[in-house]
Amino acid sequence: SAGRYDLRRMPVDAGAVLWLAREVFMSRASARGIAIDADNCPVGLMADADEAVLTAMIHSLLDNAVTFTTGKRITLSAAATEGGVAITVEDDGGGVMAEDLARILEPFEHAGHGEGSEHAKGAGLGLTVVKAFAELHGGWLELDSQLGEGFKATVVLPAAARAAS
Repeated sequence: SAGRYDLRRMPVDAGAVLWLAREVFMSRASARGIAIDADNCPVGLMADADEAVLTAMIHSLLDNAVTFTTGKRITLSAAATEGGVAITVEDDGGGVMAEDLARILEPFEHAGHGEGSEHAKGAGLGLTVVKAFAELHGGWLELDSQLGEGFKATVVLPAAARAAS
């Protein structure tokens, strides 16, 4: 809450974290008729991260997807990028209006409005915490969504240094 946390950084297999997170959420997703696809999560793609914090970030994003999507598919992926390692949780649900993307990163904000909204049931801190932890790692959180076209959250973290051969 004070913006401080001591990271225990090490090379972490981003694909493996996604595969394990998929297993944790599989039964809940299945109960809602949602498939979780992790085919684009190559094992061996190493991020420089605190494994417990990375796992918590992925769990938060996946929990949001399973809880709030109106779609039937969640896609997990990890890829090497110029910025490091991009880890994505994407759903094919109703999405969020473009003008709401910045607002939902603020503490206590929700994608939906009103008491009847499913989104109003959470504390409104999940994306805020994921963003803060990504930035603490020297990375960032990107959100992409359009109404009717799903929701995509990507955490970009530094890649782990490669061992000298």
